[in-house]
Order: sequence, then structure tokens, then C-alpha cells
Amino acid sequence: MIQNCHIEINRMFEEAMSLEDNPRETAIKVLHVAARTLGSQIARLVDNTDEVPKLLAETVESLGQGISAGMMLHHGQHGEMSIQMYKAVESR
Repeated sequence: MIQNCHIEINRMFEEAMSLEDNPRETAIKVLHVAARTLGSQIARLVDNTDEVPKLLAETVESLGQGISAGMMLHHGQHGEMSIQMYKAVESR
């Protein structure tokens, strides 16, 4: 399942973009929905809020790796995107 997860996510974006008049804006909306869904899953996986920053930082690091790969794949641009999260603030 995990090895094909990216295929399903990419298919979701491709489908959404093909059905709309403004594919870029549609993709951005899907991206925001996906981000909220990831946030919900992070909350689901932690036992307490103290664990959120570490898991969130690891997820953000993976986003950077995906951006690096995507820039190469879609634009032919080489490089490495390093994203660092410095702070997560909780309020109740």
C-alpha cells in the first residue's frame, strides 16, 4: 500500500485538474485540503501534543524532499530544497 500511495495522490491531483476550468487554482485548493488532512492524521497519530512538533518537522522535511524532486521532474531544475521548522505554538 505505502509504495503506491504517491501514485494515488498524484492521480487525485491530475483528476481534479482535468475537471476544472482553472487547473492551477484547483490544484492549490486540493493541496490545501491535503494539508488539512495530513494535519488531522498527525493529530491522530500522536499520544499527546508534545509529540506534534517532531512529527510535523519530519513531515515538513519530507515536503522539502518532494519539492526538490518535483522541481527536477516538472521543470528540469536541479537543487535541494531544505525546509526547517523552528517553532510550533500550541494554544488552548
